[in-house]
Amino acid sequence: MAHSLIRVHSYDHSGLIVTSPIPFNDPIQLINMIIPIAFSEKSCLGYDPTIHIVTPIPTLEHLQMEQSELLGKIEGPNNKTYEILALIWRGGSFIGRGTTCWKVRDRTGKIYALKDSWVEEPRVSYESDVLTRLKGIEGIPKLVAAWNVQFKGKDDSIQTI
Repeated sequence: MAHSLIRVHSYDHSGLIVTSPIPFNDPIQLINMIIPIAFSEKSCLGYDPTIHIVTPIPTLEHLQMEQSELLGKIEGPNNKTYEILALIWRGGSFIGRGTTCWKVRDRTGKIYALKDSWVEEPRVSYESDVLTRLKGIEGIPKLVAAWNVQFKGKDDSIQTI
């Protein structure tokens, strides 16, 4: 905010959008702009609606510790649920794919690394296609499953935010 003009900045995985200067004279206008964002559902702000965190997210040091308390759960396709045991890695930028890697466990007790990230429409299956073609090569991670996050019954994308 500068003088009697205000600009709104919006960040997402693809970049930054800044509005033209908006005349601003009344502090109530600012409050009316902030309240809908502050009280919106996280899914309306671009958070993945299939990830449910129940405790504060630990750092990498927690990977060395015994996990007695689950951090949350991730809803996969076909009613499959993964328990979140630890945060392995998270990108540290407003701009980017929002990549997060989790240490998870399925209902059978098998441990996996789960990668969650935004992917542009034309490249939705690119990574899973490459991993499928490279299956069996030493040093290449084994792809167990790949899916698009569903939001309100549709594939989630930046068009739905």
